[in-house]
Amino acid sequence: MKVHPFIVHATMFVSSFIAGIALYYLLTIEQLQIFLQMLEPVLNQDGESQKLQIILRTVVTFIIITIFASHPILAIVSYFLIAAKVALFSLCSMYLVVEHQNVLAYSIWWFPIQLVQCFVLIIYFARLNKLKQKPKKVIATIILFSIIEISILLAELFIIRYV
Repeated sequence: MKVHPFIVHATMFVSSFIAGIALYYLLTIEQLQIFLQMLEPVLNQDGESQKLQIILRTVVTFIIITIFASHPILAIVSYFLIAAKVALFSLCSMYLVVEHQNVLAYSIWWFPIQLVQCFVLIIYFARLNKLKQKPKKVIATIILFSIIEISILLAELFIIRYV
């Protein structure tokens, strides 16, 4: 019996999100701050360095997923990267709300942008996996999702100025 890809991706998203919340409760605040400083320094920065981190994070994630998703054996690396991004998204969400008590930044900037970006990456990965044998459609998909990622990135850079 074959499971529908939507069920697989939804399960991955939910389990990764829960794993990020569990990780928040497992780490002490000092460990959490060190962990987030390494993986998501944008939460503790302001100004131009924050914008550069946002651009770098988005571009590198998209490129790595594109490279690995197009390979039949290494596609699992892309899937793992997306799951890790979702877990980091939920971990950072808990950190912003509980430790910083910054609900405005969370509700206007972090949650909507990261949620949309995670969904787009899941859909992008699924689409690339489905079209592996059709090079013209793969190129069109990469271009389309590049435009979507750039739009999300520009929206995030616009919103971050006001938070």
